[in-house]
Amino acid sequence: MKLRLPEVARLLQESEETVSRWVREGVLPAHQIQEQYWFDRVDLQEWADARQHRVSPELFENGAASPRLHPALARGGVCYGVPGARREDVLAAVAALPGIPATVDRSLLLQLLLSREHLASTGLGDGIAVPHPRDPLVLGVTAPVVVLCFLEHPVDFHAVDGKPIRVLFTLLSPTVRSHLQVLSRLAFALHDRPLRALLDQLAARYRRSALWDDALWQGAAICEAMRDWGGALARYRRLVASQRDAYILGSYNSVHLDDAQLRVARILLERLGDARGAVRELERLRDEFPHSLLRDDAQWWIAEIHLKAGDRAAACLALARLIRDFPDGNQTHKAREALPSLGCAAAGPR
Repeated sequence: MKLRLPEVARLLQESEETVSRWVREGVLPAHQIQEQYWFDRVDLQEWADARQHRVSPELFENGAASPRLHPALARGGVCYGVPGARREDVLAAVAALPGIPATVDRSLLLQLLLSREHLASTGLGDGIAVPHPRDPLVLGVTAPVVVLCFLEHPVDFHAVDGKPIRVLFTLLSPTVRSHLQVLSRLAFALHDRPLRALLDQLAARYRRSALWDDALWQGAAICEAMRDWGGALARYRRLVASQRDAYILGSYNSVHLDDAQLRVARILLERLGDARGAVRELERLRDEFPHSLLRDDAQWWIAEIHLKAGDRAAACLALARLIRDFPDGNQTHKAREALPSLGCAAAGPR
């Protein structure tokens, strides 16, 4: 979707001489072919957004019916307290939100959002960013979606004004045309001072929501799919460390929290080869989650780890504790059968 100099001058409401000077100075992106400047619509819209250059959205419609913001926001919804200390963490949490269409590959979406940010920040200034894939066709959505996110903490997105981001409008579109139309409408709306003031108030008021733990859980799952073990561990550990808040605010109960603790141990053991670390995490699951149904499983895996490490004595002690502490557990019968074959002393409830 290429534009010539006169069209760009009209869209930007500037003279052709001014637009030409911007191109010569490297301010405005353009391609020169046979002494004529050609402009990409996506580049032009994003350039205008980044510099808060107000452009009427009607100028990007070319007579076609234009998608409106309200239906796109209704599809994506509003999420408060989206977690993350870094831009990458926030985008992983965003990719996991329920407002993202179910047909979208979440791992691919995260990769596309990160690639777009590495190309140039989507921070528009004043604490607002509009993350979106560079190529809107890849994800295969059927209608424009805008997910409005209020972050738990301000995060540096390398915005043009250097201010940390507090509010995100994540944009997914089915076509380049609809992407430009929704993006231009959004940029136009964000020039409205009362709207910006309202966004500031909401960002300050609602730092947490019932979706923050869901976002952490799904974000960790995305990191696992991308083989980002460190990112997955950080998210699972944060979820586990916030047990009290999760009970009060979140939708995850203790079963999901101990699942997160178990995932920490499994990643350490199976992906990072840290058997000692895995044992410590399994012991924590056994000792700090008194109502978990996974406690006897954790004790069985502790015994298995010791046995694979060649420490038969430690394995015997672990099995004996399993039989003693969990006489009705799912793994107890296996422990009773394993003790004689390992040459361990018989054990039972005390």
